[in-house]
Amino acid sequence: MTRRIAYKNAYRFHLKADYSIDTPIKPEEAIKTNYLTLEPSGHLTIRAGYAWDGPCVPGVDTESFIRAALVHDALFQLIRAMRLDDVHRDAIDALLKEICREDGIGLLKSWYIHQMVHHFSLPFSDPALTHANAVCAK
Repeated sequence: MTRRIAYKNAYRFHLKADYSIDTPIKPEEAIKTNYLTLEPSGHLTIRAGYAWDGPCVPGVDTESFIRAALVHDALFQLIRAMRLDDVHRDAIDALLKEICREDGIGLLKSWYIHQMVHHFSLPFSDPALTHANAVCAK
């Protein structure tokens, strides 16, 4: 008899320490979840233990893209949870590009990343999306 196990292979990255960043995304009221807090000032805190998929842009799965992917994934999660209005998508995509530039990704590659994310991320803001069908192919 084979013993079966239950496991989850859903995320590539888990945040080891809290991370905070000031964003241009400013909700009218603070948004608080178990792992995310977005203040009306735009200050985003992502708490230790938060899990995310990491970069999903073809050809750009590099360490210099991980922080941008973290912030983008966290903010899109708030949209999927219907805690943040999807009117913020463009600003979130622009923030991703800004973080890429801060982390050393060149102008052309950060433009490419922004274009790919902007054109293909709409389904990832859909509240009906579950993680099982959201994971990008690796």
